[in-house]
Amino acid sequence: MIEGKNFNIIDTKKGANCIKVDNLNNIQDDLFVEISYRLRTSLTVIRGFTELLLNSDDLTDIQRENLEIILRNELKLERLAHELEELISR
Repeated sequence: MIEGKNFNIIDTKKGANCIKVDNLNNIQDDLFVEISYRLRTSLTVIRGFTELLLNSDDLTDIQRENLEIILRNELKLERLAHELEELISR
């Protein structure tokens, strides 16, 4: 202690709260990473099977239209997952 200044790494009055906030931030980051990973994995499967079905020659117009709707919405969710990953990395 020099001239009334406290140079402890953790202020004894606020230290426990700072550690709790850091722990909560780490838990939140881990949760977002896990959600993003699981979302991307599921979306990859959805896109793969949708594209596989779209390559079929014997689809009706309605079936093809419905598969294209699935693919468009999968792409929207993929962009959302990418935005989540960008948010995490900040």
